[in-house]
Amino acid sequence: MKREENIVVQLIKWGIGTERPTKKSVARLLEKQVNWDTVFALCHRQNVTAICCDGLNQVYETFPGIVLPIDHPKREQALFELFGKTMSGELHYDHQRKAIARLAAFYAQHGIGMMVLKGYGLSLHYPTPEHRPTGDIDIFLFHLDEDSTAELPAWKKADDAMRRELAIPIRNDSEHHTKFLFQGISVENHYDFINTKLHRSSKRLERIFKTLSQEERTPCRIEEQDIYLPGTRLNELFLLRHSSSHFAAEGITMRTVLDWALFVQHHTVDWCWLGAEAKRFNMHLFLAALNRICVEDLGFQKDQFPYTDATSTFKERILQDIMSAADAVHHASSSSRLMRWWRNRWKHRICYSDSLLSTFLTSTFTNLFSKASAE
Repeated sequence: MKREENIVVQLIKWGIGTERPTKKSVARLLEKQVNWDTVFALCHRQNVTAICCDGLNQVYETFPGIVLPIDHPKREQALFELFGKTMSGELHYDHQRKAIARLAAFYAQHGIGMMVLKGYGLSLHYPTPEHRPTGDIDIFLFHLDEDSTAELPAWKKADDAMRRELAIPIRNDSEHHTKFLFQGISVENHYDFINTKLHRSSKRLERIFKTLSQEERTPCRIEEQDIYLPGTRLNELFLLRHSSSHFAAEGITMRTVLDWALFVQHHTVDWCWLGAEAKRFNMHLFLAALNRICVEDLGFQKDQFPYTDATSTFKERILQDIMSAADAVHHASSSSRLMRWWRNRWKHRICYSDSLLSTFLTSTFTNLFSKASAE
């Protein structure tokens, strides 16, 4: 990795507490060759601004009076923006937390339980939960009365109530969730955990997710309201699939890696089961590289991440791809998307059990069918 990338990774380790600042490690920050504009830009692109801010705070607390070699007056401006974004993120987190509670309360009035996927539940593993950046609210709904088999599916009943009682428009233009705005926050109401239209293997995975979602849910209280989080097995497999599919499509950031690392640190992962499922769906090499990054680059304990049998060269290739933080162009032309898919074929081979030909034909058919339906 480049100098500035190494500094960002070092700030992350200090921010999450896997390392403490030392004179030797802090000396890297004092080198005049460091481009701090690049460092701060990387913090933002990697979605770890607040974590890196925590890392800098650890430096200041350990070495009072230290001055980073940022050219004046840029020093004050750059640090102000860093800490300002952190404080803004804390406000957004509080707003989202309250919105989650109000949304769950609305659904509960209609006999519907709300399982929150990813975001809020993962934030609880962070040293400071509000320092995990907020995004959409992803939910999976179910009937609180398990005998309500004659009713509409929970997601459909919930959307109907949302339209009827709150006059909130619902979009249904995605392959596995509906979407709406609730108190200014985008909510994705999943009827499937993953998109089953682009890869044939996803249908088999979806059946596993649905079964696990019924077998165990973790109750959680938020603002005096009951919500639910996925059980450990569901979460570990879902997070792995979600991370690998995003990595294969457009790339992931260090925030995604941190989500995984801190989840593993706080839960008893069934590695025999997860390892077998990862092998079955051809995610085992990605899992091994992800775990090796957690241990070798982020400072987590090796005994908590047993699947680290990826080669050093392979791990470094994935880490460098993550640090480059290539953003997906969601409104790119069909030819641009095809070129990106072709460039990322090496990722496909470590994230999916489907062949490239099968994926190409399946996705092409899906796109043609969806366009025909829209017309």
